[in-house]
Amino acid sequence: MENKTKYIIYGAGNIGIKFYAFLTSVEKSGCIDAFCDKNYEQIGFIENKACISYEEAKKKAYVFIIALSKEGLAYKKVKELMIEDNNQYMDIDDVFDVFWKDDRDEYYEKYLNELGIDDTNAIDDKLVNNF
Repeated sequence: MENKTKYIIYGAGNIGIKFYAFLTSVEKSGCIDAFCDKNYEQIGFIENKACISYEEAKKKAYVFIIALSKEGLAYKKVKELMIEDNNQYMDIDDVFDVFWKDDRDEYYEKYLNELGIDDTNAIDDKLVNNF
């Protein structure tokens, strides 16, 4: 089943870039409209996707994928901002439930393997520690 929803990856650091590379490797990057990052001016583009300001991103009314360490203060602030501005959002691990509902475990394992994590029961802290 093809996902027609458009998404914006919030976070253009290592987590966001590696996640986008994974989506590209499984031919799902077409649903990503842009990246959003506080350093959007310095970043410009990642692959063929623009990195835009939060103000510009929220005008698009797409779903945000938060690609930040859940351990960090930035994650907490961004999540609060999403709630405050009434934006739709999800974390990276939620994407596997949405994109691959029936094959979630297979794609999640592939993602972990590409990150060099061989524990298929890995949880967020293992993902975060890899970056």
